Amino acid sequence: SQSLEGMVSVGVNEALIRESVLDRALFNTGFTINLIRCFLVSLCLVAGAWPAGTFFDDTRLTPILLALAGIVMITACENIGVIEFRRNLVFEKDFQIQFIPRVAAIVTSIVFAVIFENYWALVAGILVQRSMRLALTYWMHPYRPGITLRSWRRIVGFSFWTWIGAIVTMLKERMDAVVIGRVLGAAKIGVYAVGLEIGTLASTELLEPITTALFAGFSAGRREGSDIAQSYFKAISVTLMVTLPIGVGISLVAAPLISLLFGSRWLEAIPLVQIFSLLGVTRAINYFSSVLLAAHAMLPIQFRISVAGLIVRLVLLLSLIAPFGLMGAVIAAVAGALLEEALFLIVTFRLFELRAIDLFHGIWRGIAAVVAMAVVVWFEGVGWAAPPAEHARCVIELATAVTSGAATYCGVLLIL
Repeated sequence: SQSLEGMVSVGVNEALIRESVLDRALFNTGFTINLIRCFLVSLCLVAGAWPAGTFFDDTRLTPILLALAGIVMITACENIGVIEFRRNLVFEKDFQIQFIPRVAAIVTSIVFAVIFENYWALVAGILVQRSMRLALTYWMHPYRPGITLRSWRRIVGFSFWTWIGAIVTMLKERMDAVVIGRVLGAAKIGVYAVGLEIGTLASTELLEPITTALFAGFSAGRREGSDIAQSYFKAISVTLMVTLPIGVGISLVAAPLISLLFGSRWLEAIPLVQIFSLLGVTRAINYFSSVLLAAHAMLPIQFRISVAGLIVRLVLLLSLIAPFGLMGAVIAAVAGALLEEALFLIVTFRLFELRAIDLFHGIWRGIAAVVAMAVVVWFEGVGWAAPPAEHARCVIELATAVTSGAATYCGVLLIL
């Protein structure tokens, strides 16, 4: 599903959000570009359905890719008028369009999984989500799009860079599974996926929705001439107050958490969760710097940084995964991500004349509070410890760590 999002993310909506003045021709051009791009992506999925099944030696992939090709076209037909909600910072309606279909998708996947007990439950969930989003966009906004390319020059530059940037991001995030599957086998992909999914919960579930709103805010600020530095640092400092304790907390209690949720057969994922959780808390800088550059149409710079991260990650994957196994893949992912974050930080500070000391002033209290939290949980014998043998003990350790950790973090933060 995330790969699907990457392939159809052409940046048209973001281009319209940035525009100072919108008209019907611009809306319709954006809708038409989305339609064309999604049609081309569908053709690629259809063309690659049979080769993908052969490459992975699994013919079940072919009908799945064909189904996803149809789902892409559903996405293409969404009402482009709803971007006015984000542009005008009416986020409650945008939230409804995002949230209601996700809930419906979860319920559908669970029902299908119980009834049919196979992988089509995931495809059914995606289909319901996209279909419901399509219906909501037309129900909640009166605009009805038409077909034209009259204003393509105002969109295509921003849209092109956004699209190829999304493709690079998708390749960067998905190539791990391809290399792991070919070198270590399909079973290791599951372990790596669990480690990555649980380890990055703080960033995927909190940062990505925040950046959607933040892009609209930065774009509005650019049009109005607001203070960039104040908005940027405030966004990072407030977000880190939430993501720091969640990310570090997941890393601390990874052992009882994985043991309780997945069982003893998945204990190999524990060190992966511990590392990815710590990496995830720093991604706010990456996300927000990227959004700031995008709001000011500096997408070629953003693209070059992503390509650098992709190259480093791929080279390290191919070099380290055979001798070090899954930990080699983790090292490659962490090294690529840290390089990107460093480059984003350097470029953003230089282009917008920001000062590192101002960033430190905004985040030092959260860092001090989370260090105190980690020390308390570690002294309790729960933090970064071996997994308990009994489920009851897992529950006790998790309850103890969450209670004491939350109390310590909130207390120290309030004092500071």
